[in-house]
Amino acid sequence: MPLSSDATIKVRIGNMFSYINFNEPLTIWVSYDYGPVTTTQLRSSLQTNDAGATFKIVPVNMVITTETEFNDSDEAPETAPVLDGSSGTSFVKVVVKAANGELETYVVKKNVL
Repeated sequence: MPLSSDATIKVRIGNMFSYINFNEPLTIWVSYDYGPVTTTQLRSSLQTNDAGATFKIVPVNMVITTETEFNDSDEAPETAPVLDGSSGTSFVKVVVKAANGELETYVVKKNVL
């Protein structure tokens, strides 16, 4: 049986930090209703759709286009904010690696009400 190519994530039920809109499937919207969100909080709100997939929260300017680059990349610091609260500029992105090594990149945006 071939390894899964599912490199998608979903938001855990009951989280209050982020959501994914079905109309923009590669965007993670982050709420600032409860103050700045850290990479640890974002990580706790996400999970892969396939048990064989993994994800990393990395600096937004990091280039990851191959499985090797994914494996060798360092994650953003746990206590780092994911966005600039006033401008909405993202400091991180989420890269998901499927069991078969395929990659998918999610942008992180501030939810503006």
